Amino acid sequence: MRVVQLTPPGSGCSVVFGVGISDPDAAPVLNLHLVVDDLENTGTSAAVAQASRHLAAARCGDMLMVAADVPSITPADIETVVAAHRAAPSVTLVGATIDGGTNALACSPPGVMPFCFGDDSLRRHREAARAAGIEPAVLRIERLSNDIDRPADLADFLRKPSLTRTYAYLTAGGLADRIRCIPETMQGISRRSLSAGSTEEVTNP
Repeated sequence: MRVVQLTPPGSGCSVVFGVGISDPDAAPVLNLHLVVDDLENTGTSAAVAQASRHLAAARCGDMLMVAADVPSITPADIETVVAAHRAAPSVTLVGATIDGGTNALACSPPGVMPFCFGDDSLRRHREAARAAGIEPAVLRIERLSNDIDRPADLADFLRKPSLTRTYAYLTAGGLADRIRCIPETMQGISRRSLSAGSTEEVTNP
């Protein structure tokens, strides 16, 4: 299931995209979220753009998109992004550790720039913000930067025991031992090799 959830900084409302979450039986969820079907299913960038249009139509002044594959994230990490985000017009970014992707993006107002998620999207989002006349704030937040894209990422995650639900699930079900037994050559590109290919300096604002 692919889910995209967007929460404007300081707001109790979110926009969630996913398969099955708009089921009429999910009334408690619908009372808490604006749920919009991603009918075209054309990728994260299109889904986030659609969400930004709904937020703008609802007169929300801010938007925060956070990747779903960051198991180590904490509420404090979200608070850090919100605290660093400036008054509109503004863009705040948190990059992925290994592929130059974007794991968190706050923008005010929603849709102030085009979205371009995927490999190397941090650089492209920076360029898009600058093209819109905005100098983006780019943050280093380790827990939010470490996402899970490949078997090697899971192996790295399991090397550091944590109190997260993801770690508990993987270890309780025996999956952790199976992942650790996967030869490195079968795990895909390692975090180290991808990091070596990234030379762009990213600093706190």
